[in-house]
Amino acid sequence: MRMRFEETVRFVVLLSAVTFLSACETVPLDPGAAQVRITRNSSDVASCTAVGNVDAGCSAEGEKRAFEHTIRNRTIGVGGNTLLVTDEWLGRVCGGIAYECH
Repeated sequence: MRMRFEETVRFVVLLSAVTFLSACETVPLDPGAAQVRITRNSSDVASCTAVGNVDAGCSAEGEKRAFEHTIRNRTIGVGGNTLLVTDEWLGRVCGGIAYECH
């Protein structure tokens, strides 16, 4: 019985380590995503055209940079170059409205 408990503990520790390391994985930026402007001020997008809503799917796991890269990539994906933040959680940008600004 003792050996089975130790095997279970090893499995749980290994699973926890894999989960922790995968949460730290960095999301690569798509071409043009680094230039996406992120704003919380609606007057910054007053003369821009809304092109879609974007969501980073925030959760308790993952690093802040991964969420920022995801939201930038999704802004580019809908044709935007500026993001008006409408949803934040624990310092992470979770969602917003993508705009095309000239």
